[in-house]
Amino acid sequence: MSLGEGEVQIGARRDQRLTRAFVLLPRFLRTFLVWRRMIRNPFFAKRMMGTVAVTSVGSIGTSRGYAWAIPIGIHPLGFALGSIARKPGLVGDEVTVREYLSMTVLFDHDVTDGVPVVRFLERLKELLERAYGLDREGI
Repeated sequence: MSLGEGEVQIGARRDQRLTRAFVLLPRFLRTFLVWRRMIRNPFFAKRMMGTVAVTSVGSIGTSRGYAWAIPIGIHPLGFALGSIARKPGLVGDEVTVREYLSMTVLFDHDVTDGVPVVRFLERLKELLERAYGLDREGI
């Protein structure tokens, strides 16, 4: 699955116009119309916002070769993607220069236990290192 043109959430019928309209509302209206209902009804919150948040800090910190962030929000799973930096690393038995992606993952421990989180992160790391799902011919 992927986001279509102008979409803000996978599987949702909303588009960027509704999101922009929400942001333009005065704070007291946003609180009254949406936030109060989301706090009281987790199923409404899931339907409106999903369960995973992804943000990017992009090129911040690339002069030092790294960038990271701590995503804070109400989602049970959050990813903050930093910059890609070239650093020395161990590949097999030799040290070579590789590209590394800085990524911070935030889990809500009220929702998920630590052991499945570690298993998930190990599997995610394996898939990212193998570039799983990417068309290698275009690279």
